[in-house]
Amino acid sequence: MKAGGRMHFELSPQQLRERGGLLEQFLDVAFDSSILLDQDGYVLNCGNGATQLTMTRRSGLLGQHVTAFDKVSPFEEVLRTGTAVKNKLYVVQGRRCLQNIYPIFWEGRVVGALGVLSYTNMNDIRQQLVGDLAEHLSEVKLGDIAEVETENLIRARLQRNYTFEDFIGESAKVRAVVHECKAAATAPYPVLLLGESGTGKEILASAIHSFGMKSIQSPYIKINCTAIPNQLLESELFGYEKGAFTGATAPKKGRFEAARGGSILLDEIGDMDVALQGKLLRVLEEREFERVGGIKTIPLEARVISSTNSDLLQKCKDNRFRRDLYYRLSTVEIRIPPLRERPDDIPLLVSHFISRENLPIAITDPAMEAMVEYAWPGNVRELRNIIQRLGISCPDRPVRTDDVIRYFSDGSLAAPLFPGTGDSAFPPYVHIHPEQAQARETLLNVLREQHWNLSAAARVLHITRATLYKRLKKYNITVQRRGS
Repeated sequence: MKAGGRMHFELSPQQLRERGGLLEQFLDVAFDSSILLDQDGYVLNCGNGATQLTMTRRSGLLGQHVTAFDKVSPFEEVLRTGTAVKNKLYVVQGRRCLQNIYPIFWEGRVVGALGVLSYTNMNDIRQQLVGDLAEHLSEVKLGDIAEVETENLIRARLQRNYTFEDFIGESAKVRAVVHECKAAATAPYPVLLLGESGTGKEILASAIHSFGMKSIQSPYIKINCTAIPNQLLESELFGYEKGAFTGATAPKKGRFEAARGGSILLDEIGDMDVALQGKLLRVLEEREFERVGGIKTIPLEARVISSTNSDLLQKCKDNRFRRDLYYRLSTVEIRIPPLRERPDDIPLLVSHFISRENLPIAITDPAMEAMVEYAWPGNVRELRNIIQRLGISCPDRPVRTDDVIRYFSDGSLAAPLFPGTGDSAFPPYVHIHPEQAQARETLLNVLREQHWNLSAAARVLHITRATLYKRLKKYNITVQRRGS
């Protein structure tokens, strides 16, 4: 029922703890999954869907505190404030769900909370929301806004956002980053994501939005600061009024305005023009802006997330980025580790890409070792690309080491090796210094002694497999198959 504009239930503490009655039947049949908490956040009851979704017996859920399932739980906010949380994206066991949490009142105080999940009809929910929004926008009077949002834009707003479960990894560094991002998602401050290209900054930005948004309808707007010319970027961000410049035949909302009630991602913020940086700083400081050519002040009502692969502090020293803007953007600064700093996640990522792309390939242990040892300058994006290429080139046999290393972008055995056995000499047109010839022979002897086991050879030489690959390429040694 509704009261005072708030959606909640009225149940006594005794009714909450009642077993076998109407409430328990309600939990089982009314929702895909449901869970009932007391005022302190402990599980009192749950529907059968919750046990099926979490693969946990009812006895294993009852009596558990909600933070056992989620360290940064929206349940605690509902119990503390008595305000419902509606239409929040949630992922359980890889399944995307729509989560609603309602406070339970008795005699004017919060005595518990009911959390429900919907997942069997997510597509129906999405289509209904699209239809409702389209109908609403066709009826509303837009005043001086000439351009009505199209159905494509509405659908774009409801596109399935990334969640933290999309950031694949189980290493300590990944867990730390996800924890930081979840904490940032619950705070109203600007977030700056720093990391090399291909590390997953956009996934985490979208996940922060999904985790912190109050409604499935909350817009998530992305703008690449390098993809739009500087002279157009200002009007894209802030919008413009009719007649503001040649060609401005009608007013247009900017990205900040379109992100109202949601989030905006300023991708590659480090490449923004210095003059525009000053205007952005003013917007962030005063939380308001005007359209180009306009005088009406528009409040900034969106979460601002920025990302860059640039060294912003160095750019500040070089006077290419405003130091005051950097400090304003980096209220919450999160550094995304490159793939080479979390090699334990590589097998998990490989398995994920093979499964997601439904590729008919199997990776041999030596090939996987090669990928673990590789530095991955292109990070996860490069790994995904190589797995996709292997799906094309090796669909009918296991992927071997040489299949993998020929795609490495840093030159580690990327060039085709000369045909022949591992003992073959350099081609006659390649000059080799006597010291190199001796080093090559030493390497060949170790490989023979270790029966061409690269891991064993690397251990004997006290080098990494990546270094071993580079020496093989340098000396044009073809790795023999065992037994050849």
